[in-house]
Amino acid sequence: MRKPLEGVRVVELGTYVAAPRTARILGDWGASVIKVESLQGDVWRYLAKSFGLPIDPDHAPLFEPDNMNKRDITLDLKSEKGQEVLHKLLAEADVFVTSTRLDGLKRMGIDYENLRVKHPRLIVAQICGFGNQGPLSKNPGFDSACYWGGAGIAQTWAYEGQTPVSPVPGFGDATAASLLVAAILAALYNREFTGKGEYIENSLYGCGIWYNAYGVMASQPQYNNKYPRPINKALDPLAHFMRSSDGKWLTVLTPNWDEIIEDVLHMLHMDEYIGDERFMTMAAAREECNFNFVYQAFLKAHAKFPASYLVEGYTKLNIVASVLGNPKDVYQSEQAKANNYIATYTLHDGKPCVIPRNPIHFASQQLPHETLAPKLGEHSVEILTSLGYPESEIAQMLIDKVTTTPKK
Repeated sequence: MRKPLEGVRVVELGTYVAAPRTARILGDWGASVIKVESLQGDVWRYLAKSFGLPIDPDHAPLFEPDNMNKRDITLDLKSEKGQEVLHKLLAEADVFVTSTRLDGLKRMGIDYENLRVKHPRLIVAQICGFGNQGPLSKNPGFDSACYWGGAGIAQTWAYEGQTPVSPVPGFGDATAASLLVAAILAALYNREFTGKGEYIENSLYGCGIWYNAYGVMASQPQYNNKYPRPINKALDPLAHFMRSSDGKWLTVLTPNWDEIIEDVLHMLHMDEYIGDERFMTMAAAREECNFNFVYQAFLKAHAKFPASYLVEGYTKLNIVASVLGNPKDVYQSEQAKANNYIATYTLHDGKPCVIPRNPIHFASQQLPHETLAPKLGEHSVEILTSLGYPESEIAQMLIDKVTTTPKK
């Protein structure tokens, strides 16, 4: 069965998460993806320690989610031969995905202005930290600095006097990658009509601002809001995490407070507050003089019941409520398994590992067959051979360290 992007050829020159995740999604949908790494490899192969995972460039579980469904070649792009190989790859490619900063692309002669002359149909998709214009354009950037920090997300979700939200590594990268994939697909579609390539720029900072639109708007002086927010400026007193009698945390959202509050109070055995003006409307509950009393009353009420009772009770009232999952709950989740959001793979070291899958399912398609992330230089010889290099020249490239193959 033909996959949606079958026949599309992608070259990726990226490290960490954003660019690799972009290329991985394209690979999931049938594109042929070649990952170009330095001789030392993508740094993400070595950064598993903070997650308590093995650190080994060829057995790195952390590397899998962003690099499945790819072939891999190592190249010394400081050498003329390495650049020659890269340009041969780009000559056959439809899409070039990179997280290399603009100055670095220019130094190697692979910025869009140069590439559009040599490869006029090529779509160049670059992801950077803060955008290619402005005073921060040359700064290095991770999602913690650009997405969470620079775009104000951490402070938007913080409360006055409390430590801001601690960023989840790679979270901003992954959201930026999804948006970049959408742009690449639009450019591929447009090329069918124009016959021309395109340059697409995305940044972690820009995506953070886009996804934090409500916070950016609400922070403006005409709305008289303060960030970090005082705790009584939450959506409502139930919008804070509540803890059940069995020690689980719940999140509850009640956008139609005024209509359902009597049912909520009854479900929580708080009938004594039915008719109490402090509870009966969201506006009253959010009043500074009432908020803390209402909030504390709900905290005490939730602490009397197990999470199962609370979730079932809210669900019957058509109110969104869920237990906060722990990662160890997710990898064993029957809900995740039923929807094919996770799967167990045997990694290169022979050990099993549950890995999240691309959650997008096409009705006409079978679930994608994922290949494990490649070892460093795993397909170097295969790719060079497909480009027309003879065996003797490939052997010389290995001697000259223009490329490498996996260590045995």
